[in-house]
Amino acid sequence: MSNKRGLKVIVSDVDSRKGFDTVNIIKRLYQFPTILCASKNVKYQLPFIYGQDVFLLRSHSYSLFEKDFIDILERNASFRLVYLPVSEKPTRHLYTFVDKYGQPDQLNYLLPCKEAFKITSHKGLFQAHCEQNGFSIPKSFTKSKVLTTEFSFQPLIAKPFFGEGSVGIKHIDRPEQLSLIKSLDSKNYLIQEKIQAVQKVAGAFFLCKNGEVLNQYTHQRLRTFPENGGVTVYSKSGNNSEILPIGAELLQSLNWTGLAMIEFIQDKNSKEWKIIELNPRLWGSVLLSAFNDSRMLEDYVRYSVNSESKPQKSLKTIENRYIRWWFPFELLSFLKGKLPFKDLITFDFRKTCYINFTYASACSSLAYLLYFTVNSKSFKRFLKKLS
Repeated sequence: MSNKRGLKVIVSDVDSRKGFDTVNIIKRLYQFPTILCASKNVKYQLPFIYGQDVFLLRSHSYSLFEKDFIDILERNASFRLVYLPVSEKPTRHLYTFVDKYGQPDQLNYLLPCKEAFKITSHKGLFQAHCEQNGFSIPKSFTKSKVLTTEFSFQPLIAKPFFGEGSVGIKHIDRPEQLSLIKSLDSKNYLIQEKIQAVQKVAGAFFLCKNGEVLNQYTHQRLRTFPENGGVTVYSKSGNNSEILPIGAELLQSLNWTGLAMIEFIQDKNSKEWKIIELNPRLWGSVLLSAFNDSRMLEDYVRYSVNSESKPQKSLKTIENRYIRWWFPFELLSFLKGKLPFKDLITFDFRKTCYINFTYASACSSLAYLLYFTVNSKSFKRFLKKLS
């Protein structure tokens, strides 16, 4: 994008791991001026890491978000601003802000309509949408159905209706684990069949406008931590011709505008790809979207400020590009005896990007890893995963 004068990109959650990679893509790789925002007041560490001021954009209550967001708009009244949806909470508050005040003339973004965002950020509503529109998705069960004596046991997974990542997810792999279901509040959890798959989990990533796909690519999960149901720590970029059309059809059914990550799982028995979830925000492996030359975040900014902009390239992206989450997760895999030392220390910077390292300066990367790691919360989490 050539005309960047008078433009700034608002990046929220820069105190998060995903936020760090996003800043390095937007600011260092694509050279967009940025407004960096954090959900908590860190006066010294974050400005040192990023080399610029970091503003408060608190998301734990709407009233605080509104106060902070108005301050950001007033401080940058002479600029065109692009809001980037790094996480769900501030984006949810932005919908409330626009309902109350209208969309400020200076503010640009590509976001789904409020109803589509509501459907996809609530796992129960999303399950219902897929079932009603004929999309293949794991079968769902009610709590009462599962706990009856007539229920023929099969592995299950219970997910909070709201949540990011693996937090709060319960795996029921044996009949005696059904007691986990008893303690769940059925108003807050979705219970699904657990699809049996062998390394056949894939992600499809899209940028759309009014249901039209503007940019897309896929990745294939190669390694997770922990091995079952964990976060993706090693994956490969591609253009999976089986799941991309399914994802495009789903997004068209929602008249989707903006970024979306759709997670698929391939049933080991039927070989059918099933939709697990759709995330209406940036994804943890967003770094790969730059490394495989899809340039999805650059396109997001371009289409946000120029609604008449046309696609400039083929939707095909570079295949066989990889992303690794080396620290801490591959290091943890090695310490638990799940990853050979040779694989741990083998690096390929030509074909592989590294979370929290690629596109970052050595100084900022080290400073961020120290900030992210050297605190009691992270240390306890590290020990828990190691045990």
